[in-house]
Amino acid sequence: MAKKKYGNKRVADAIRAARGERSLREYAADANVNYMTIYKLEKGESSPTPETIKKLTTGAARPRNNITYDTVMVAAGYQLDKNKEIEEIKDITVAEALASKPHILPAREIYRSTEGIKFRHYALGLLSVMIKNNENLKIQSINYPMHEKDARSLDMKVYLDDDRISEWWFDYRHIIPDSRRSLETYAFLIIGRLSLLLPDKKRKVSIVLDDPDTFSYLKNLANRVSYKGDLSVILIDIDEGMIVDETYISHYEDVGYKEIFIV
Repeated sequence: MAKKKYGNKRVADAIRAARGERSLREYAADANVNYMTIYKLEKGESSPTPETIKKLTTGAARPRNNITYDTVMVAAGYQLDKNKEIEEIKDITVAEALASKPHILPAREIYRSTEGIKFRHYALGLLSVMIKNNENLKIQSINYPMHEKDARSLDMKVYLDDDRISEWWFDYRHIIPDSRRSLETYAFLIIGRLSLLLPDKKRKVSIVLDDPDTFSYLKNLANRVSYKGDLSVILIDIDEGMIVDETYISHYEDVGYKEIFIV
């Protein structure tokens, strides 16, 4: 965690933008903080704690001008600039993928376009950063076996120090609109690939999508898919750089237990 600095102009500007047209007292009342706290932050006379930032940027605080918790946390030096790190990871992995020999790239049609490759590697960057920033996940290592010939390797493996799950595998799926294929066909292709995997009590698999319709279709298949291990689907928004939703559609066991999510 980077050390915060007093007199941070980026923090002051972000808090002032989050307040918007409201007075100091109005914003303070909405956020349930002392108005002098906001006054000092905007003057650069103090530095906010993560708890204060959360109050000022979530819930009833209703921050203006698209200011978010992450915006102020980055400005205050508590966390890395997620978008910058995502772009760095994406640029490196896209360059590697495009320079690779064709036979080691995924063979399915939905991966063949340049946009499909870019999606996979942008998703890789986004999820890598989100996972690293999740304090509830005890990460041992992250592996990116995207160039392996073995289809069972999928796209990313996260190794966890967790009593329930020790491995979390990710399969990125960029859906290219095609009037010749139905959602059922896409779902068959996506779930069918997992038939190569034997369910493991200590492994979770997640399918990562950028298409809301395909996500909703798979979501409605909960507990009716052929794969019988821990399986979730994740919907991401590339333009916003965020995870929209994640839901389990299969469990290794029917009995209830703690489910693990990225956010």
